[in-house]
Amino acid sequence: MVIDMKKLLALVIIFISFGGSAQVSVMGGMNMLKSFSPEKPFGGFHLGIEIPRDDAISIYGRYSHNFSQSASFYIPEGAITLEPRDPSSGLPYAFIGATPRMNYHIIEGGTRYYLGNGFDYGFSAYGGTNLMVLFNKVRLDYDPYDEVDYQIYNAQTYVGEGSYFSLGFGLGGGVKYTMAPYGTFYFDLNVNYLILGQPSSNEVNNTIFGYERLISPLLFNFNLGYRKDFMW
Repeated sequence: MVIDMKKLLALVIIFISFGGSAQVSVMGGMNMLKSFSPEKPFGGFHLGIEIPRDDAISIYGRYSHNFSQSASFYIPEGAITLEPRDPSSGLPYAFIGATPRMNYHIIEGGTRYYLGNGFDYGFSAYGGTNLMVLFNKVRLDYDPYDEVDYQIYNAQTYVGEGSYFSLGFGLGGGVKYTMAPYGTFYFDLNVNYLILGQPSSNEVNNTIFGYERLISPLLFNFNLGYRKDFMW
């Protein structure tokens, strides 16, 4: 996915202006995403900004990318048909299997309420609500085959490459420790429920909801990172 940095910068400026604050915090770190499915966790990273409205309330926006992960299930050999590229070659049809693969792009935003020492001092706990926009890139890793003489025949059943778009809403909470003037370390967890799932094609739907679910409506997102506050 190509990100237009000029548009991203403009959105950040608008977001900061909306916050009406003389302080903005930049955050980043690692994250791990686990859906309520048999799949392994997706590792990744996140970047974002947070703007305090006062010492107890802030608004934030964050982008997360979770790296591509192969599904734990295998579309068995025989599910995907190969046909000869040259019909006159006399080669027979052949059959292979494949493994689905998927990643996550997530844009989220929400409000946080701090308990304890507040936004920019010492130890605090925080919690709040959030909204998410999710984009999944989905593809199949086919079993090795002779690509010179054969091509995929029944690609209409399973996707070679496609995408899945959804919205999510949920709750988040965490803890942080600020060591002024060095910055803040934090750990938080979001629990989100996904709605309005829209695949780019029926083939994508077959791939991620086929033999086992590659995605599920309930999502757990763990984040560990560092936050730096800036004043102007």
